[in-house]
Amino acid sequence: MKLLLFLKSFVILFAVSLVSFFFLPSPSFMLLLKLVALSLGVSILFSNVYPHIRGIRKGDKVMIAGSGLGGEFLSILLDASALENARIHKEIKLRLPNRRIAIGIVESYEGIISPPRVRLLYEAKEIHEVMHE
Repeated sequence: MKLLLFLKSFVILFAVSLVSFFFLPSPSFMLLLKLVALSLGVSILFSNVYPHIRGIRKGDKVMIAGSGLGGEFLSILLDASALENARIHKEIKLRLPNRRIAIGIVESYEGIISPPRVRLLYEAKEIHEVMHE
């Protein structure tokens, strides 16, 4: 996920660098390299800081970590989605693929290519049961 954010921000900043290079009065190749290096640095910084600023938003896809597998390194990538906004180490309500609602704790924000990681605490009722109460 961070990879896409990095690529998008780098392409935008690279384009800004090229346009500003074009309009500078005395451009040089070294200046172009500095502008591209600045674009790369800002893109790396932005893609690492932005998930912490944003947190998890309602509707985001999450990975359920260690859900009943008993291993620290084992996890199941479920198509679970957040039903509310949350921050790291806070509880979050999730919708699981089997149409059930679960509660979990946000363990980490998104990785380079993985969605945010949530540790499942417990499963609740099916969604249509909750909606009719």
